[in-house]
Amino acid sequence: MDKRKIAHEKMSKRATYTVEQRILWDQKIHDDVIDRIGNHKVIALYAAFNHEVDTYGIIETLLWRDDITIVLPRVKGQSMDFYSIQNLTDLKPGVMGILEPTAEQPIEASAIDCIIVPMAAFNREGYRIGYGGGYYDRYLKNQSFIKIGVAYDFQETPEVFQEAHDIPCDVIITNQEVINVQE
Repeated sequence: MDKRKIAHEKMSKRATYTVEQRILWDQKIHDDVIDRIGNHKVIALYAAFNHEVDTYGIIETLLWRDDITIVLPRVKGQSMDFYSIQNLTDLKPGVMGILEPTAEQPIEASAIDCIIVPMAAFNREGYRIGYGGGYYDRYLKNQSFIKIGVAYDFQETPEVFQEAHDIPCDVIITNQEVINVQE
C-alpha cells in the first residue's frame, strides 16, 4: 500500500469521530506529552487542524510555564521555519488555512529541544506519514532534538512504508500508549 492511500484511509477514519468522542483521547495525549516535556526549554508544536490530535490544550498548558519557549511552524514555498509565540492570538491562518505564527524572526533549529510532530499515520518503527509535502522530513533531517509524534491509536499501520529520506520519531504518543521507539 502506498503512503497516499494509507494517509487517506487513516485521515478518513479520523474524520468520523466527533470532538466529543476525541476529548478524552486528547486529554490522555496531552498529559503524556506534558510528562515527556521534562526539562526541555524550547518546544516546537503545530497548530492542529483537520481532526488532528488537539495541540491547543498542550500549547495553552505550556504557555503558563515561564521557563519554556513555544514555537510553531510557518510554511513559505518549500520550506518551513519555526517562530515563537506568547499566546494563541499570535497565530493567523496561513497555508491551507492552518494557523501560523505572526512573529518576524525564526528560531534556529539548533535552539529547539523537543518537537511535537503531526501524523496522518505511523508504524512501530517510529516512521510517520504526513500530508505529503515533506516539510517535516526536510526540517527534521540532521537535527538532534527529541522528536515526538502524536496520533490516535487507530492511525497506526503495520505497513512498512518508510523511504530513505523519512526521519523516524523517537517517541510516539497515542491515546492508548507511549511507544518508545529509539531505546
